[in-house]
Amino acid sequence: MASREEDLVLSNLPPSRTQQKLALIVALMIVLVASLISATGMQQVKLAAIDALVPLYGMAMFASDSITAVLLFTQFSIVRSRALLVISSGYVWTALVVIPWLLSFPGVFAPRGLLGGSSSEITVWLYTLWHAGFPIFVIVYALLKDEEPARRLRRLSAGSAILSCIMITAAVISAATSFLVAYQVHLPSFMIDAMNFSVLWYYTAAIIALLSSLAIILLWIRRKSLLDLWLMVVMLVFLTEVLISSFPVSARFSLGWYAGRTCSLLSGSLILFVLLYEITIVYARLMGAVRAQSRERGARLITGDAVAATIAHEIKQPLSTIITRAETGLRWLDRTSPELDKAKEQFT
Repeated sequence: MASREEDLVLSNLPPSRTQQKLALIVALMIVLVASLISATGMQQVKLAAIDALVPLYGMAMFASDSITAVLLFTQFSIVRSRALLVISSGYVWTALVVIPWLLSFPGVFAPRGLLGGSSSEITVWLYTLWHAGFPIFVIVYALLKDEEPARRLRRLSAGSAILSCIMITAAVISAATSFLVAYQVHLPSFMIDAMNFSVLWYYTAAIIALLSSLAIILLWIRRKSLLDLWLMVVMLVFLTEVLISSFPVSARFSLGWYAGRTCSLLSGSLILFVLLYEITIVYARLMGAVRAQSRERGARLITGDAVAATIAHEIKQPLSTIITRAETGLRWLDRTSPELDKAKEQFT
């Protein structure tokens, strides 16, 4: 049975009706906007290439996904759930893979990127690793989330588990990037030219869309927590990004391409916003509990002072009487002719 601390963790906290309605509204708005753009064919409209937006987009993705990973790792340190460790690693994956993606993107740091050769191809391959990798992390999370508490990582320290996941994720991304750079001439071509994608990309985008759809289905079947609810919305945005920027025509710096980057920013920020909101709510509840405890302690002190004053009054009155009678009896005894009967009367 989960402890009271674990019940406050996002992966265990059940969503309220307000949160469910909010998630539904966000999902419907995303689907509605994507449908309008697709129905009018506006995603094919070519726009000006604003190279400066690419590094800004990459830095925003890196920052939001890194902060989300840190917050999820913090929650993992409380419950030691394998599922929570996996989804935290998924956000580490999306944060770290942005780095080589930016380095390889043509026109950002160099006309052909900084990784040499046909960096346009490497950029698309890294984008594929990015967008196919994260749904796989979500799928594994959905499959592990209902494991028994006895199978959780209780013996392994949280710091060791987190550090191991970060190092493994970074090593896999580094190895994949090195492989792409070394064997890029032998890789299948995703690009017709610097702007337009080949037919191969459409098959790849379809695979990413299928992985995202599978993640949504598994989360829906196993949904229990607030994290499950918003991960479904994240994967819906992920799916929308791939579809709106790839079909029916995929080209860089088109309206669909820019819309896809906007969806990516949204998907990378949703869980972060939810985490920050829930942390704020928990903190507010904690402050309320501290204030209530302080008021209760103050009330107890006031009650204790009143009781002490009452007891002192009840004790002081008979003591004063005893002292008065004793002094009176002593005066009867101090006379030249002691009045024994009257003194005895005072002492009894």
